[in-house]
Amino acid sequence: MAMDDIRFKALIDGELNSSVGYIGDAIVSEQTAALDAYYGQPYGDEQQGRSQMIDRTVMDTVEQALPSLLRIFTASKNLVTFQAQLPDPDLYPDAMKYNQIVQQRSEMAQQATDYANHVFFNEASSNGGFSILYDWFKDALIQKVGVAQMWYDVRKEVKFQIFENLSEDEYAALLEQFPNAEVVEETKNVEKLEATIETPGDIMDIDVEEKRVNYDIKLKFTRDKKGIRVAVVPPEEFLISRQARSIDDPETSMVGRRTLMTRSELIEMGYSAKVVNDLPAGNYNSFMDDTDRGRFPDEAFGFSSDESEQNAKVEVFDLYARVDYDEDDISEIRHVFMAGGEILSNDEVDRIPFYEVCPIPIPHRFFGLGLADVTVDLQRLKTTLWRQVLDNLYFTNTPEVVAGPGVKTQDLARRVIGGVIRAEDVNQVRWNSVPFTAGQSFPMMDYVDNQRKQRTGTAADVAAMNPEALKRITAEGVREITTQAQSRLELIARIFAETGVKRLFRDMLKLMVENQDYKKVIQIRGNLVPIDPSTWPSDMDVTCEIGLGHGTENEKQAAITQVLQLQERLAQAGADAQGMVKPDNIYNSLQRLIPLTGLSDITPYFNKPTPPDPNQQPEPTQAEIIMQLEQQKSENEFRLKQQEMDLRQRNNVAELELKRQEMGFKMELERQINNEKIRLMQADAAIADEDRAVSRDIKLAEFAMKNAEGPTTEGDLGKRLTEMEQAIEELKKEVKPVESSNDE
Repeated sequence: MAMDDIRFKALIDGELNSSVGYIGDAIVSEQTAALDAYYGQPYGDEQQGRSQMIDRTVMDTVEQALPSLLRIFTASKNLVTFQAQLPDPDLYPDAMKYNQIVQQRSEMAQQATDYANHVFFNEASSNGGFSILYDWFKDALIQKVGVAQMWYDVRKEVKFQIFENLSEDEYAALLEQFPNAEVVEETKNVEKLEATIETPGDIMDIDVEEKRVNYDIKLKFTRDKKGIRVAVVPPEEFLISRQARSIDDPETSMVGRRTLMTRSELIEMGYSAKVVNDLPAGNYNSFMDDTDRGRFPDEAFGFSSDESEQNAKVEVFDLYARVDYDEDDISEIRHVFMAGGEILSNDEVDRIPFYEVCPIPIPHRFFGLGLADVTVDLQRLKTTLWRQVLDNLYFTNTPEVVAGPGVKTQDLARRVIGGVIRAEDVNQVRWNSVPFTAGQSFPMMDYVDNQRKQRTGTAADVAAMNPEALKRITAEGVREITTQAQSRLELIARIFAETGVKRLFRDMLKLMVENQDYKKVIQIRGNLVPIDPSTWPSDMDVTCEIGLGHGTENEKQAAITQVLQLQERLAQAGADAQGMVKPDNIYNSLQRLIPLTGLSDITPYFNKPTPPDPNQQPEPTQAEIIMQLEQQKSENEFRLKQQEMDLRQRNNVAELELKRQEMGFKMELERQINNEKIRLMQADAAIADEDRAVSRDIKLAEFAMKNAEGPTTEGDLGKRLTEMEQAIEELKKEVKPVESSNDE
């Protein structure tokens, strides 16, 4: 059963009325006085004709402390680092599986570190993370407490783009490519084209008119823009219950912010336009308290009373209250968003997204002290001293004139350098000299400056010290002075780191895990890595990597350099060092040393050591190494003997194979010789047969010639005989190559 709306609204109104900051109180008055002192506003007791000098001790103190604080927090690339919670070894008896899970969680922690720092310094604010730290810390130094607010922002982002000279096909393709785009403007252009078609013969040429259509369109793109946002809350807008000791204290019943928003902004956040337009407009004059007016001393604010305008301001309360809303006797945190006195949303959440830092915390109180609080009285005192010194100097340099009745008063009213004062008697004009006694005030001013240094730790006077005075101070004395100043500022930096900064990054990790449902590619250690926070554990430990330590930066650099040299000697010692130095130790030293050299990122210069293989065996001892060498020597000797035996065996086999091949070659050669002899014999027989055939042919030819009819002359017979002899010679030539090959 939930609490009814009337009771809940009354409870919230009661918390608002009793909260610090809702109605002017002592805290608001002190914050306003600190702002006035920082700006050097008049105190209200100035006298006409006297010095109205205002000292700026508060501003000097804040502006001297702020650069050192910001350098401490921004010297390194990573403001914080995340460490994964190691799993219980009892749940993973398999050592290989356990080491694998440890390595996976370590890689997730490294990705979370890189991504969280990237988001804070590049995406959480339009001006970057540096501006967040600057405003956050400066509010704390001036007005006791600096407060930041963080939320996961999801809002509509609208962009317009114009496309010109699109054909009909290009127009259709563009709308198909961007189906969610809306055409807000469209211009159709028709261009007439004239062409002449030539015809053959005496036929008349034909003029043809064509039309070309193109489009000019304006597309509206609407998309959800998601991401973590961090903003510094002005002190006059911050509200907190009076009994609160810290924002995350369970006894803190209400924390919130009061501001003005336009009706358009409320509608953009998703609230009903009908409900928002019916809300009453706020009033800047009634809304602004003394602290707000003190922040803008030279500005006047106007306000439009037209409640129908979408730019009209509505008073908004963004509250987080611990209430037993469901009446189960246990209070839970409710996020209540009120506008114009009406509750627009009421949701249960698990944390309060406000984060405070205070330079000088006071135990058991939310509001501690800022540097302005501990120097505002010194500024008042020094202002009085300055005015007295200047008034004395004015009276000494321009003494009063004692004039008798015969002196012309108009001459006294128009006193100029080298001017004339007319008088009836010279003795009627007399100068009332005032002795210069302001020199006695300077030691008092030095005392006030020393008090400021003791209270705040700012030691700008050391840098501005007379060189002759420095000669009389030993190096140890100068080091002691600067160290004391640094220690005070480093304490403030450590307080900031361990309170608001650590809580902000712890909740930032939870916001990423809970809300980012998409992968995002960022550059990590020189590589493009897809980041998916939904797979990370949200209970990682947070450590602020801020450059703290004793001594100056040069002394820290020298100390880390000595550590590196010692690590190198131990690493070279090998087994004698018993594993005291590993690559990770040297990398950590370099990571501390790089920011002190003026470089913010170690990544371009050194790579993080690769984690060791969990299956890799530990390095052997010297005795084990000797045993391994002896065993390896024996194995090598045995292997050498075995190789010699194998070589001999291979030689014997090779000799046998060679003999076998030689015998086979001889047998093959003899077979080829016999075959060749047989072929020669066959060739000789063929030649003999051919000779017999030729002789037979010759005899037949002679016989034919003798028995041939008709007269035959002796010339014809000789001619035929010659032809036959030539034929025989040609036959012999054909047989000769065979005979020569047989001889070979």
